[in-house]
Amino acid sequence: MQRVLIIGAAGWGREVLHQLTHDDAACGVDWYVHGFLDSREHILDGYDVGMPIVGDPMTYVPQLGDAFVCALGDPYQRREYAQPILDKGGTFLPICSQAFLSARVHLGQGSLLGHWVHSGPDVWIGDFSQIQALTMLGHDVHLGNYVHVGAQVFMGGGV
Repeated sequence: MQRVLIIGAAGWGREVLHQLTHDDAACGVDWYVHGFLDSREHILDGYDVGMPIVGDPMTYVPQLGDAFVCALGDPYQRREYAQPILDKGGTFLPICSQAFLSARVHLGQGSLLGHWVHSGPDVWIGDFSQIQALTMLGHDVHLGNYVHVGAQVFMGGGV
C-alpha cells in the first residue's frame, strides 16, 4: 500500500484531499493519504482538514512506499515543487476521480483529472497536467506537460 503525500495545502490542495479521500481517485492503485508537504507551516490554521503538514516539499526525502500528488494550480509552481521530489527518486500518481476515459488514453505521471472529466479515444495527457471538473476532450487531443485546463472546457478532436 502506498502512502500518498499531497504537495500544496492551500485551497486546491484541500480540494484534492477531499477528492482523494472520498472517491476512487487513484486509477486502481492501493493507497492512503498521509498528509501534506508545504513550506507554509501555518497554511492550514483555521481549517479542520484532518491531515497534518508533515514536511517541506523542497527538503523532503521520499521514503519507501511514498507516492505524491502535486496540488498546485500554477504550472510553474507545480514544476518548481515537484522537481526536487523527482530528483530524489519520488513518483507521482495520476489521479482520475470519476473520470470517463475512452480507449488508449495516456495519463502522464502526476496528472490530475477532476470530477467527470470525459476523454475520447487516443488522448495524450502529459506529466503534471491538471484538468478540472466537467471538461470534455475529444478524440486525438494532445496536452503537453504541466498544462492547466479549467473547469467546463471542451476541446474538439485533434486539438
